[in-house]
Amino acid sequence: MVRTRRKPSRSRVLVTSALPRLSSCLRMSVASLMRHSLSPACSGALYMALEGPIVTGRRVQVNPDQWGLDARPFTGQGGCMQGETPERDGRRRRSADSKRRIVEAMLELVREGSISPSADEVAARAGVGRRTVFRLFSDMEGIYTEMQAIMRDQVAPVRALPLLGDTPTERLHALIDRRVLFLEQVMPVALAAGIHRHHSPQLQADHLAIQTELRAILFDVLGKDLAPDPTSREALDAILSIDMWRRLRLEQGQSPAAAAQLLHRMTDALLQAE
Repeated sequence: MVRTRRKPSRSRVLVTSALPRLSSCLRMSVASLMRHSLSPACSGALYMALEGPIVTGRRVQVNPDQWGLDARPFTGQGGCMQGETPERDGRRRRSADSKRRIVEAMLELVREGSISPSADEVAARAGVGRRTVFRLFSDMEGIYTEMQAIMRDQVAPVRALPLLGDTPTERLHALIDRRVLFLEQVMPVALAAGIHRHHSPQLQADHLAIQTELRAILFDVLGKDLAPDPTSREALDAILSIDMWRRLRLEQGQSPAAAAQLLHRMTDALLQAE
């Protein structure tokens, strides 16, 4: 028996033939909007992407770098026509709050002696899920970078303390007192970041910037007359480094006051040997 091919129904023919024209119409409409400077920032609230399949009956997510068509009337204004939706604004605020809690939790754990807390420990302390930690930070490096930024703000008052003294030597000892306050505050974060620094260009750059700044401050206080020998200057830079402070505090078990006194004595001994 020979089977005859059924002809498509009239409604199917109409729909099929209309799709190309509908797609062309949509693209022309989008092109018109683009000429009127519709900002790509609106793409998060748009209904159809210029590139990609036409999806009807539901809202689709549009990439930020793609233009889209909004069903609302065009006002002729650049930028997002109605501003950020309350739903998106709420998500953004919750994300920022979770990020802040994660960084604060990490700081607390590090200061308590947990040099390399796990993502689970951070999530538990912050009161968020483990997936939230990795969603907001691609890896733990992001948290350490944020921690260092917070620490820079926290130690800013210490770094701004004046170096009082009538002589270069007195100002140098004033610098030691200020350096001790700084090192004691940043040491926990520095130790924690140091574990990840060897495979993080960003952490390496941050560490180098801090060391370069501390070195420049020391040499500025020394001037031309105090410890003029380059070897003595390098030795003073090592004495007042965070590595020396870590050794005195952790490996030799010195209290902050005792460690500070040792820095003063080592400095005096080096200057007297000049």
